[in-house]
Amino acid sequence: MVVALCVLVGILVGPFLTALIASVPDREPVSWPGLREHPPIVYWLRAPREGEQRPIPRGLGLLVEVGTPLLFALAGLRWGPSWVVVPYLVLFAVLMVVSVIDIEHYRIPDRIVFPALAVSLPLIVVVSYVEDTPEAVKGALVGAAVYFLMLFIAHIVYPQGMGFGDVKLALVMGLYLGWIYLDLFEAVSLVLFALMIGCVLGVVMGGVLVLVRGKSKAFPFGPALALSTVLAVLFSDRLV
Repeated sequence: MVVALCVLVGILVGPFLTALIASVPDREPVSWPGLREHPPIVYWLRAPREGEQRPIPRGLGLLVEVGTPLLFALAGLRWGPSWVVVPYLVLFAVLMVVSVIDIEHYRIPDRIVFPALAVSLPLIVVVSYVEDTPEAVKGALVGAAVYFLMLFIAHIVYPQGMGFGDVKLALVMGLYLGWIYLDLFEAVSLVLFALMIGCVLGVVMGGVLVLVRGKSKAFPFGPALALSTVLAVLFSDRLV
């Protein structure tokens, strides 16, 4: 039941995420697409109507609107019938949006990261108290601080390889990673595991791009960090 509900929410949220991806980089106003003009998933499978301008490339649109309910389903499987699943739906939606924007524009907008942080922190506090684990908030704050500092150091040492958008996104990712465990050592350990996985994925993605392009160029690191965070959340009990 929880998984089915998460999938339904993901299907309905998907079009809004594509609207965010299309509008936020150009600082345009964002509105939730209506079901008639933008039926979820089907919109990307049908041929464009005469004069219709697609907000983002079809492949990326399908990735978002198919991938979002899949990620939401995995969150439902991971947390089950618990209010904890709600914040992680927010996290997965945010990571989907910033990953696609980073792929398209090579940047992670503050207009996504800061509102996500402003929503996530009170949401985590409220759910922690509802679930009778208020001490988990400390782990969330420590996780955010540790991940931010690790990437900030990397940015100072090699700013061309680690953009400051990635550093700011680390606040959001670390918040959720640290929240999983009450023990601070375990919370920090999961953050470090996520960072290591992200570095490995980044190297692999960069290598693939070099092979495809035939020469070395800059590549977005945000998607690798986002994917590693998703994997660390889903498999946290096996990593720590």
